[in-house]
Amino acid sequence: MPPKLVTGLGALNQENSINALKIKIVYSDHLLNIGATDEEIIHKAERLGAIIISQDDDFPGIKTNKQLVKKLKVGYVSYKPPMHGARYWEKGQAFILAWERLKQKIREIE
Repeated sequence: MPPKLVTGLGALNQENSINALKIKIVYSDHLLNIGATDEEIIHKAERLGAIIISQDDDFPGIKTNKQLVKKLKVGYVSYKPPMHGARYWEKGQAFILAWERLKQKIREIE
């Protein structure tokens, strides 16, 4: 996901103090080296108790990643852009519209 969108979701979550999640929203490149492998990201997420949100189309489809996510019980949300592609603004809208549902799902697994 674009780093500014990740930062924006974190800010929106904090500003909504009544219904905010007690989580930190960070961009993976800020936790790991740029270009970290999928396996490194999954292991880091497991150590942090994190949920991975990705638009990387091949991430969930690669058999070993899927098995590792399940084995380590790492939460994973995949963003599927529209068939025509998604501009930055459309990605932001999609996450803002889905944010309350995502927070509810996160609360269910906490």
